[in-house]
Amino acid sequence: WLKLKVAPCTLPLHLPMMCGTMDSKAPPSTTRVLVLGSSVSTGCGADNPELDGWFALMQDAVHPLGFKVECRGLGGTNVVYWGQEPLPDDLDSFGVVMMCLSLGNEGLAGAHKPAHLSEVEQHYLDGLHYIAKRLRQKMSPNARLVLGGPYPNNDYKEAHLEVLLRVHNSMCGWDEVDHVIDFLQPCLNDGKGNWHAGASTDPGHPNNTGHQQMFACLSLEDVLGQSVDSVN
Repeated sequence: WLKLKVAPCTLPLHLPMMCGTMDSKAPPSTTRVLVLGSSVSTGCGADNPELDGWFALMQDAVHPLGFKVECRGLGGTNVVYWGQEPLPDDLDSFGVVMMCLSLGNEGLAGAHKPAHLSEVEQHYLDGLHYIAKRLRQKMSPNARLVLGGPYPNNDYKEAHLEVLLRVHNSMCGWDEVDHVIDFLQPCLNDGKGNWHAGASTDPGHPNNTGHQQMFACLSLEDVLGQSVDSVN
């Protein structure tokens, strides 16, 4: 069993729907993992994103298991960008494809009235679901599609947290998706939808500590689709 450097999260105070267990599909036929998404997926906010970002910490954890992680995220992107951008030609060569996009890039923090909050929420869900369908169509049949759930932002208030929780639960109901990472666990979310004190570089980006906390939210078994001690 692989020993990780950061402790796993405990159960969240606001418990999102559990979804996408490793038994939902046969293990992937290839050990290549692709990470797509916006700036946080690339490690933005960490001192050295390629070493200290959460995707890099995941790479360190799965490399001894024979997996290789490649990140092709792009800062500032949103559901409109990934809904229109041509998908990688080699998408079917990856055993796990991960997509992680921020609600902050959709303008959630600037929404306060119920109608505006609902508009941003639905825009994000419609766009991300369309992206999930596009990815699934181009992926290998046995590949796993993993989505990063909503994560904190220091400009969020209680109404924004309610949106985050609803979005997470909606994502868990999509047939195209094998697993949704719960980034609202208490080791990352202070209970108000914000990063913990000292865990961010700015309202929308975690620092080294924040990226470690994001990595602690990952269940490698659910991401990879198999028991981590069963890989040669």
